[in-house]
Amino acid sequence: MKIDFHVHAKLGKKVPFSLKDFLKLMEEAKWNGLDAIALTEHFNARDFIKIYQTLDRHYPYQSTYYDVAGIKVFPGMEVDIAEGGHILLIGSRSDIIRMTKRLETHKNKETYIPFDQLMSYHGMEEMLKIGAHPFREKNPLTRLTEEQLARLDAFEWNAKDVQKYGAGHWPKIEKMASSFKKPITAGSDTHHYSQIGAIYNRFEGSFTTVKQLKGKLNRQEFEIRRSPLLPLKVQAARALKKKYRDYR
Repeated sequence: MKIDFHVHAKLGKKVPFSLKDFLKLMEEAKWNGLDAIALTEHFNARDFIKIYQTLDRHYPYQSTYYDVAGIKVFPGMEVDIAEGGHILLIGSRSDIIRMTKRLETHKNKETYIPFDQLMSYHGMEEMLKIGAHPFREKNPLTRLTEEQLARLDAFEWNAKDVQKYGAGHWPKIEKMASSFKKPITAGSDTHHYSQIGAIYNRFEGSFTTVKQLKGKLNRQEFEIRRSPLLPLKVQAARALKKKYRDYR
């Protein structure tokens, strides 16, 4: 089973959600051989709740995923924390909706939630918590203490960072993950459909719940796969996103 853990529903935070565009993303995911994605849109993006309301109207939800055109879509979000980094949260639909309400007063940079407060919420232990792009210069996770980092379930190898920082980026993530005995997950950080599948995770067997997924991660029953087209995918997505901004 192949899953991309870092996929956005829209081209940018301020862009309205379009089901048509999202279905194009799912078609591209299928074309790239993916079986599932984690839908990790920014928690403070425009139309965040509308995304899930739209999926509820059009697609069946079972176990802890939506079945969208044959792709398992696990609910999630990307959360900015006060310390400067980003955390990917993946859970059930109710987990994500509840978390959205909790973060209602933490949407702006001046009010981003502190890491410890985020981790203290009831039910957090059932969610998958991934440290996104931990060494990205703009928003690294290195401001967190060792005790805080140890509370995460995994650390991310991000397609954008693979392209930007090159081969020397992997050893840093590997060292961080091994020091906490945590797995490394792969995420394309897709905003435009051309980038999906740039990097992904291939699991032995299948899973239908986040609990099963966490178990497979802990047992290291997966491997990271990188598309040979990764540089082209990242560059194309960046160019298309810039073209959209210029057009706007």
